[in-house]
Amino acid sequence: MRRFHIRDNGLTLSVKVLEPLPLTLNPAFRRRDLNVPRVLSRVRGKLKPGLVALSGVFTETDGIWTVPVKITADGKPCMENPDRSRTFKQGMNNYASAVVGFFSKKTGDMYTVLCGGLTYETFAEGVFKPDSDIPFTNQVTTIRIDEKGRFKQFLMSGQYPVILSTQSNPGNQLLFGTNAAFIPTAPQLIPDVIDLDRVRDGRVVGYIVGGIESTVPDTESQSDSAASPYIFQVRILPASINHNW
Repeated sequence: MRRFHIRDNGLTLSVKVLEPLPLTLNPAFRRRDLNVPRVLSRVRGKLKPGLVALSGVFTETDGIWTVPVKITADGKPCMENPDRSRTFKQGMNNYASAVVGFFSKKTGDMYTVLCGGLTYETFAEGVFKPDSDIPFTNQVTTIRIDEKGRFKQFLMSGQYPVILSTQSNPGNQLLFGTNAAFIPTAPQLIPDVIDLDRVRDGRVVGYIVGGIESTVPDTESQSDSAASPYIFQVRILPASINHNW
């Protein structure tokens, strides 16, 4: 795994190449097309920044990785044992998508909202249904990391609005979020992590731009999907959580 530092002092831009990580590193760290959001945690009363490598593709059997990898500010990764029954596994929104981060200094909880994209599980007809084809979805989930570092994923009641295709597969609902970007407008504690304690219900916290719009959950031809021309406004609204696991 190659490592490097990008240095920019405002006048010149340079790259320092570091020693590669050894090949003996956990093979579960070999992921692509994933979300690696910034996160905050509270350690002995101080806020500590870091990263979390969430679910991604592909395993050696063309599956998905589901156990998050925590990465400290100095680049040290760690992952829970996937064979333990209590280890958290990410069931939904398993591909690069629009990501909204929130942290509450009052509770010490970090929230990462994953907006659409591709998913291993879909909630339909009252149950979670797995699909190894990893279809497109408009559903939104939130991964909470509490003050003790425990993960939990929640299915949110809000999702992308219903917009019907007028070109390929006309009349089909468009599916959004894959490879999209979130641009925050609310106050942030660090880049990409919004101060949840300063957000009021109904406030616009940012916008989702770009990415893919798909006319079907599983594409079979190039015409089934295209670049999304839409910009979605994101608000925080008081709403109940449908399900969690």
